[in-house]
Amino acid sequence: ANSDLQAYAVGPWTPCSCYQQCMRGLRTRVVSCTAQRCREPKPAELEVCVCAHCAACEVNMRLMLLAGIYLAQALIAFLVFVCYLRATHGTEDDYIQLRIGQRISGFFNRMLPRLLKLLVLLQLFQVLWLFNDTWLSIYQFELGLQSASAMKDCWACLELRQGSLVALSLLLFQILMVACVKVQARKPDWLYAPKRVSGGFVV
Repeated sequence: ANSDLQAYAVGPWTPCSCYQQCMRGLRTRVVSCTAQRCREPKPAELEVCVCAHCAACEVNMRLMLLAGIYLAQALIAFLVFVCYLRATHGTEDDYIQLRIGQRISGFFNRMLPRLLKLLVLLQLFQVLWLFNDTWLSIYQFELGLQSASAMKDCWACLELRQGSLVALSLLLFQILMVACVKVQARKPDWLYAPKRVSGGFVV
């Protein structure tokens, strides 16, 4: 009978092996049978585990979103440059009958202000959230706020705190430059946009 057979000899588990702390990993142990047959079922030799010593600082997603926003802004700047380059090399005859590419670029330029405002708002939200996690969460944790306890170790990372300051400084500089350009920029005389009123247009 199976109950009369000798049990497997089971060794201790090895330390959990992970690629990164707080991630799932594996640990193993030696399971051997010193007789011809041993009692079934055979104990597991492999087991899923989680590496300990996790730092209470989870900002990877916010950093990835922030990097994505910067990448989107760079892509938009490149597309604007391409559209401007095409427009400067064209003549008036080229715009009598618009091609598909010109229509697409025109639609893109028309939606550009709204898209940039959305990206700046997302960037502002992410930067302020990151700044809160790296600079303010330690004080919130000391005050007993439970919502800040998950980020109390972000303060210990000097590079992360410096990065949040750089991101906040870049955002403030960007907003300041936009405000200065908006105040100083003058609409060209040839760029005429009539105001619509009831019954027609006002020149």
